[in-house]
Amino acid sequence: MSFDNRWALRKVRGRVHLTLNLGGKKIAYAYIRKNACSAFKQALGFHPSEQIDTVAQGHRYDGGACDAAIFVWRDPVDRLLSLYKSKIIERRGAVGMIQACERILGHIPSDFDEFVDFAIQMPDPHCWTQYSHLRRINYTHAIPMDSLHDVMVSLVGEDDAAIFKSPVNASSEIQVEVSDASRQKIASCYAEDYRMIRRVT
Repeated sequence: MSFDNRWALRKVRGRVHLTLNLGGKKIAYAYIRKNACSAFKQALGFHPSEQIDTVAQGHRYDGGACDAAIFVWRDPVDRLLSLYKSKIIERRGAVGMIQACERILGHIPSDFDEFVDFAIQMPDPHCWTQYSHLRRINYTHAIPMDSLHDVMVSLVGEDDAAIFKSPVNASSEIQVEVSDASRQKIASCYAEDYRMIRRVT
């Protein structure tokens, strides 16, 4: 499904976009944290933990012609759950996130509800809405994260899409309860993501 954002009414930030050359295709890719971004780093030849500024140095999308323009999306609740597990429970690459929690909440969140109260203040790029990462361009492929491999196969072929077959840097399978109150807060604060998702599903 495509997503034409050329006539966005609100101001768009158009955060980091990278150029991928895979399967003989030039692809513009909107980098959105916690949306399979580690797999795309690997596709560019970098370790998943590499800082995005380093990755972007030689691969920043210049706005020119390309064969496809893509972004990966997921349900905002699932995205925040993944972020909570990796940064708060597992503490993977979490120094900045922990410092932000202590600065804003005064402590590290003890459960997902407290983490949501932190995240909806948008204190860290991982917490920003997915929509805020997009530019005012026509995205030929708005890719649900659970369909990433299949879509990339259709774009670049089986061999070049192999990196997307299995999750990279996946969060643990720990079960975390999501309260109705947290769902309501997420629905309100990430409303633009839900509007975007309704357009592509």
